[in-house]
Amino acid sequence: MTNEYDAWMWKGDEMRLFRAGVEIPNDWYDAPNKFNGADPGAFDHDGDGRAGGVKRGPGRPRKDQAR
Repeated sequence: MTNEYDAWMWKGDEMRLFRAGVEIPNDWYDAPNKFNGADPGAFDHDGDGRAGGVKRGPGRPRKDQAR
């Protein structure tokens, strides 16, 4: 990804300024990771490589409808 403007990017605890027109590697994000102190892999619920996300379960059983 090439940035159109100067931007601060994060990778774990490291923060770096990428200048406009510079290629940004895929493992750098535009927001800091909330789970720097913990194991971020334990919080990767949807398997996309970033903390957070939703992994849906089977859901609740249907309610019996009285007729």
